Amino acid sequence: MFNFYGKRITKRELMEVFLFGGLSHANKQKKSLYDQWMRLGLAPLLQNEFIVIIFEVMNVAQFVKTLNKRVLTDLVLAEKGEFDDRKD
Repeated sequence: MFNFYGKRITKRELMEVFLFGGLSHANKQKKSLYDQWMRLGLAPLLQNEFIVIIFEVMNVAQFVKTLNKRVLTDLVLAEKGEFDDRKD
């Protein structure tokens, strides 16, 4: 994704640095790294990538929610003997 001083920054690391270093200040090392990144002049690019990552996370959460609803509905139907497993 990004390389800083020869180290590859993954989406997960970027997300964790923003969440636990930039937003919550819960981790001193991540806060320090976040501050370094913001001083590089790439802040808008990194912030945009963080937003894209959060959007992806929310899409996955929505997908899992939809799957869970379908499974619960199918379980109720199966208990009633009305389950049709030929659905798409």
